[in-house]
Amino acid sequence: MSRIIKSAVAIGAAFALLANSAGVAQAAGTSMTFNEFLSSPGYQVLSAEGASTASFLANQVGVRITSVATATMAGTEISHIETELLSTNSASSVTLKSFENGVQVGDAWGSAYANGYVFTPIESALLRPTLKNGAAALARLKKASAKTARMTQAEAGSEFVAYSPSEILGGSNLDPLSWLNDNTSGSDLSAVSGLSFSEVTASPDANDSTITDYSFTATIPASGLLPITDVDFVIRYSQAHVFLDESISMTVGTIAIADTTTLEAVSQLALPTTWQDNSVDWASLVSMGKRISAEKALAGKAKAIAAKAATLAKAAKKTLVGAHLTAAAKALKYAVTAVKNGVKLTTKYQGQTGSVCVTAVKGKAVTATC
Repeated sequence: MSRIIKSAVAIGAAFALLANSAGVAQAAGTSMTFNEFLSSPGYQVLSAEGASTASFLANQVGVRITSVATATMAGTEISHIETELLSTNSASSVTLKSFENGVQVGDAWGSAYANGYVFTPIESALLRPTLKNGAAALARLKKASAKTARMTQAEAGSEFVAYSPSEILGGSNLDPLSWLNDNTSGSDLSAVSGLSFSEVTASPDANDSTITDYSFTATIPASGLLPITDVDFVIRYSQAHVFLDESISMTVGTIAIADTTTLEAVSQLALPTTWQDNSVDWASLVSMGKRISAEKALAGKAKAIAAKAATLAKAAKKTLVGAHLTAAAKALKYAVTAVKNGVKLTTKYQGQTGSVCVTAVKGKAVTATC
């Protein structure tokens, strides 16, 4: 459950703004490397709290995880993004909304799990490199209005596993450093040179003494235009050792970034069904895209057959008919299959077959997929 106690996309978008900041941050007094931090007594207690929360979630029927990420420059808000993750034991959904001056301006991305499938926004699906001729494939499948693509877990890829019901409510441990991991661009924090940590301190919450606040600071080394940067963490757990919320904050120059993620167990949870209402099957979409690529590969041959047939008909002073197209294909030494009033060309693209037919219609050669 390492990726669900943060809004990586939201805070990451704000984090990117820091690359253009000329401000200088002062590093906090930190003394431990990443591995030393993991072995420290304070982190061991914090890790145990995360394990307790995972056990708690494994016995829940529903959960809501929300995250609010903001960035301000000289006191003026420049980014505000809200993420909501809803999950039951069989379905889950993630939605993200962005705001400007308190007004919602867009839904940046989202995904959902339902009936064993992953549903992703069609806009995101169309950008996948494995899909060819996406818009044309949607039209050919009569799914031009589809809002989502339905995928198996294998088709969706590992990036979506973290948002699956089995991951959220399956007893996986919480990782308070997951946000940091994403934003230091390293799959293993131990490989980030210069990364350091303060001790984890525990104290009663100022507003509720039954709640424990765990605090620590991570210092990210300078990189490019980004100076040394302190990231402050405050993670709150209930008296029952269940995660309540995590606040992350950092400041560079005049830019301040804050992210707060909250967890709430919900006994009755109604997930949106719009993800499933208007979807297209991903495998069918990919296959159709490849088919269209195969058809495109035949365009040159189809044009050559049509031109040669026209020449043969003109030389014979006859109206162009199917026999001329057959003769043209033979003269050009193209492998074709006979069809009514013409010929069919066939080829494959990445294992998917596509065909184009050239037929005689009212004395003219007409090319169409078939």
